[in-house]
Amino acid sequence: MEFVSDIKTLDIFENVFAFYGTLTAEGFVLNLEGKIFEQTSTDPQFLIGQKFSETVYWQSSEHTPNILEQSISKAAKGERSKTLLDFRVNSQEKVVIELFLHPLPETKYNPKQIFFCAQDVTEREKKIEHYKTRNEHLLLAAESAEIGLWFWELTEDKIFSTPKCNELLEIPIDNVITIESLLHIVHPEDLALVEAALRDSQLNGKEFHAEYRVIYSDGSIHWISARGKTYLDDEGNPKNMMGVVRKVTDQRHLGLGKNFTNKGSR
Repeated sequence: MEFVSDIKTLDIFENVFAFYGTLTAEGFVLNLEGKIFEQTSTDPQFLIGQKFSETVYWQSSEHTPNILEQSISKAAKGERSKTLLDFRVNSQEKVVIELFLHPLPETKYNPKQIFFCAQDVTEREKKIEHYKTRNEHLLLAAESAEIGLWFWELTEDKIFSTPKCNELLEIPIDNVITIESLLHIVHPEDLALVEAALRDSQLNGKEFHAEYRVIYSDGSIHWISARGKTYLDDEGNPKNMMGVVRKVTDQRHLGLGKNFTNKGSR
């Protein structure tokens, strides 16, 4: 392979990539190398001249060959791409690879070709799936406990929230919460206190715990408990806030509620 002709470059490719090579613009294999083939029963040299998307490595699902073929088609048109695919090592084992496709310059003497390389990202994807599952469990636990979660990206003024958070604030689940919609249902007598607590937290990076009344569209009044904290950047400017909300109307009626408080710890 011309682009890995020297020993040093070849050694780098062997250690960095699971496999690498070149394709024609039509997707036929010109070169194919890589340590991953030590785990397979197929010599990659036997695949030269074959359609890459039709080789045995992509038979882990019926959709994988089509996804690969679409990526190759884009590369043939000059687009770089990065795609996650399952790579069939053998009949019992498959790994997740991140495949990069890079169109090579076409010259008078060299027809259009596509360089490709792949990294084994199986462990990374397992970790991502682990954290995704854990976060889903945490969200489910919060929903089950009637707790709403919110995150306010202050630099972009965007608020992300769980469905339960929207429900507690009587905001349609599909709607994005804004500071205006958040404050809109706050009882007029508590509005100044809520605004002051948010402002103080953002200015000083303080935690806050606020219990305040909200008025629903049917005229009913409910108590909401909100806890949160502002996180500052390295220069001391407010970066984002996050917190939780839950309804405490029953506790307030039983005389268990707390007064509006604001904690000053950073």
